[in-house]
Amino acid sequence: MIKLIKNIIISIFIYMVAFPMFLICSLLILIINILNKNLTHQALQNFSKIMMFSMGIYPKIHGIFPKDKQYIVMMNHSSFLDMFIYPLILRGKWTGITASENFNYPILSHILKKMDAIPIKKTNKIGAIKTIQIAEKKLMSGYHIGIMPEGERTLNGKILPFKKGGFFMALNTNTPILPVGVSGAFNAKPKNRWWIKPGQINVTIGAPIQVTKFDENNIGLLIQIVKNEIKKLSGEDFEN
Repeated sequence: MIKLIKNIIISIFIYMVAFPMFLICSLLILIINILNKNLTHQALQNFSKIMMFSMGIYPKIHGIFPKDKQYIVMMNHSSFLDMFIYPLILRGKWTGITASENFNYPILSHILKKMDAIPIKKTNKIGAIKTIQIAEKKLMSGYHIGIMPEGERTLNGKILPFKKGGFFMALNTNTPILPVGVSGAFNAKPKNRWWIKPGQINVTIGAPIQVTKFDENNIGLLIQIVKNEIKKLSGEDFEN
């Protein structure tokens, strides 16, 4: 009980610091985007570092992001902190697919638009197909695409079943998949808990997975390979 009270007090202080920091950094990103759009991605990386620090979260990156071609970067989705992790690992031009609901928040919506984020409505199959097509065009124009193949945050720490959209995108564009595993983010701030537990999270970048040997007939095998790799990198198990 004492430990819980301590966590609650610490979290209240964290939110009091992090929220105004979010507003300040967001304003700076918008200004930087207007002055020099090419600096936006670097600004987002610094913004993510500041936000993590303001919440008492210390990400440790393991591995190196490859620079030779474009990738579809797939990562397990365990916390809202994941939105600050992608900018820390991606290099070059990048954007991501995110839930359309995130565009309902005024400040966050502006940032997502400036980084050319692609909204997806999970309940609209036709709309989801169009989203994948937009992302494919971004890939072909030199962007990396970040995607959470689970489609939503886990509620128990275990990796949820993967959606097929990102894998069809990989097959359609012959783009390798870069698996990334995150551990510690769920413990720090899961979806079903409001308070934050400061500490270190580990982000491990895996080896690219080539998709040339796969097609629609054996896409299930590709999904399983990527799931197993993310499981290994994150140390998390699958949901039954």
